[in-house]
Amino acid sequence: MRKTVFILYLFVLVFSPIFFGAVHTYAYSVMTFSVLTASLLLLINSIKKDENNDIWCLEIIKTPFNITFILILIFLFFQIIPLPSFIIKLFSHETYEVLQKSVPASSIAGIETGVNGLFKGWHSLAVYYYPVRMSIIRFTVYGLFFLGLINVLNTRKRIEIIIITILITGCLESVYGLTQAYTESGNILWFSKSILGSQRDVTGTYINRNHFAGFMEMGIILAVCYASSISIRKRRKKNNEVRSFRKKALDYLAGEKKYNKRFLVIFSAIIMGIGLIFSASRGGIISAVTSFVFMGWMFGLKKRQTGKRKILLFIFLVISVYAVNIGMDYVIERFDYFNKSFEGRYIYAEKTMEIFEDYSLTGIGLGNFSYVFPKYQSSKDKGKFLRHAHNDWAQLMAEAGIIGFLIIIGSFILFFYTIFNIWKKRKGSFSVSLGIAPFAAVIAIGIHSYSDFNLHMPANFLLLVAITAIGWSALHLNGHGKNGKTEYNTHVIPLNYKGFAIFAVIFGFIILNGNWALRHFMAEINCNTAHNSTLNRDKNPPLNEIQKAIEWDSVNAAYWNKLAIKLLKLSSSENDQDDGHGDSQDDYKGKDNKIDEIQKSNNVIEALENAIALNPFKTVYHIRLGWAYVEKWRTAESIDRWVKASDASFLRAEYFMGVSSAELHYYMGNYWLLRSKMVRNDTYDWHLYWSKAVKYFRNAQYINRNIKLAEKIERDILNYYDDKEKVEEAVLDKNRIIMEKKRKRR
Repeated sequence: MRKTVFILYLFVLVFSPIFFGAVHTYAYSVMTFSVLTASLLLLINSIKKDENNDIWCLEIIKTPFNITFILILIFLFFQIIPLPSFIIKLFSHETYEVLQKSVPASSIAGIETGVNGLFKGWHSLAVYYYPVRMSIIRFTVYGLFFLGLINVLNTRKRIEIIIITILITGCLESVYGLTQAYTESGNILWFSKSILGSQRDVTGTYINRNHFAGFMEMGIILAVCYASSISIRKRRKKNNEVRSFRKKALDYLAGEKKYNKRFLVIFSAIIMGIGLIFSASRGGIISAVTSFVFMGWMFGLKKRQTGKRKILLFIFLVISVYAVNIGMDYVIERFDYFNKSFEGRYIYAEKTMEIFEDYSLTGIGLGNFSYVFPKYQSSKDKGKFLRHAHNDWAQLMAEAGIIGFLIIIGSFILFFYTIFNIWKKRKGSFSVSLGIAPFAAVIAIGIHSYSDFNLHMPANFLLLVAITAIGWSALHLNGHGKNGKTEYNTHVIPLNYKGFAIFAVIFGFIILNGNWALRHFMAEINCNTAHNSTLNRDKNPPLNEIQKAIEWDSVNAAYWNKLAIKLLKLSSSENDQDDGHGDSQDDYKGKDNKIDEIQKSNNVIEALENAIALNPFKTVYHIRLGWAYVEKWRTAESIDRWVKASDASFLRAEYFMGVSSAELHYYMGNYWLLRSKMVRNDTYDWHLYWSKAVKYFRNAQYINRNIKLAEKIERDILNYYDDKEKVEEAVLDKNRIIMEKKRKRR
């Protein structure tokens, strides 16, 4: 059974980087199901019979990671368990405020639409539950992968097999990337590379050069440590021994295999090093160089291993010579813009820390960054949409808060402190050299994560876990040569009531994650909402497929939003069809048609209110719902309450509004323009509504300097006010827009 699990792990380590770093649904789902299946097999295999006592026992390897794994999972579940509102307010007043905005806006106006705001009962500290659930699945996969891998890496032979597999994968990635870049192929597998912009960047099968560089830097570290672990000892001459040429030749041939093996491993490091250099990833290059210095320092701590620093120096020099010969102009050019690029990422991190300040104790929930950030986005980054902060440390603080950050970082520090203490006691070249790899990999990826988001790439996180497991297994290896075996301390738990309960909890937890992952996968098959640039998925699936997605996974707010959009489109097309047949407005509003129209309107409102109840951070949901309430003005007997509901929706949109979308500002301006025509021009309300309309129209033009947008706003205003002065107040000078566009092109 362990052999089957080992093969599954090898498959995952090869599959994940090859398919775009396993960043898309189909790839990370395969990774997830493979690891969870392997974990179930190992759990069953861990039930053994104690021959001495003739009882069945559950055997679990003791590692400091066990407590790390449990603590982090407890915190993640703490973020999503329902809590009473007063406790939420105690932990985070900002979360409390946001949750109030998840209550259906219609209920504020005393209208019952069938959607109960979750805030009326208990709610979780993570306002949007779904991303945290996905984070739990991923962390569970990484944790079980580590615990499973150290279980199957029980011999030196298996440790070497998995290292060679990783190095071959890394070399293939590098060679493929170099071939793509220098033959101008234009594709990464079936995905067109031209979409990414520059085709000179070496990216392997990754879409982003920085994530490819993250894989390369860890691959180089593993290659260096493995090359250093191959012990080549010269045969010592006995006293007065005179060796013939034949004996010298035999001694050389006996050691030739190890020389060749080391040479091939060093060669793999050089291949990956060249790939790293020509990825032009500045963070990757700096991280790799820093890890080389760190490894040199670590080897220096062991007197018998100081000579291994020559391997580091040799690899570094050869990579540098090759890189210079091939041509470093583009890479050097990238470093010329280092300060400018870092300044932009510093702003992202600075704004991310503002999120941390507002949700300082428990954070916004792991995975919620992209939903919360638009509200905090700098005006310098107008028109941009960020999925990640480009700084994993800042993002972790924003998503986990002080409590989560200390638990996560503190647990991992304790884990690596334990590894370091074990490393200090080991003397064998294999254990000492590979024992350095986890530290060097964490240093490299930690530095790189200061300016990027490598740890959000499943393949890269999986490789980091694999290197840590390799180092841990090598440090627990006893015996020499291929016959060496790992020896661990284990928890042996008799399968009585307590033991069976522990087994049931572990088994149930794996099944729970598998169920979540399956529901997510099946829902995404029907209605794609996760970012997926490598498959040409239908962004507007049929109504029945959206409904199926909701049946599979109803806690994804994006499905409810798509349902509302689809219902609106269907309703609009039916109305157009009716108008095309020449039906009069009175005919259209016949009794049966009016009832049908009201029902469709209610369905749209219900879908959007569900989306907001799940994820109130999305400005577009509030704007869309506000306009859906406006549609109710036509069919309701009294519009006063619906006006209150629509006002509430747009005020909520204002609370979450950022600078990422000119379109959203345009629709906000349009609403307040409409409201300004519903009151007299000499009232306070008119001045308030008109000033809001002007503000949002001008914001839309600042975000997107577009002549067509300016003309569109001008037409909208003239439809309501036949007044050129009002147009001048709200619309930017067109000549100024044209001049600014020309300046940008230059």
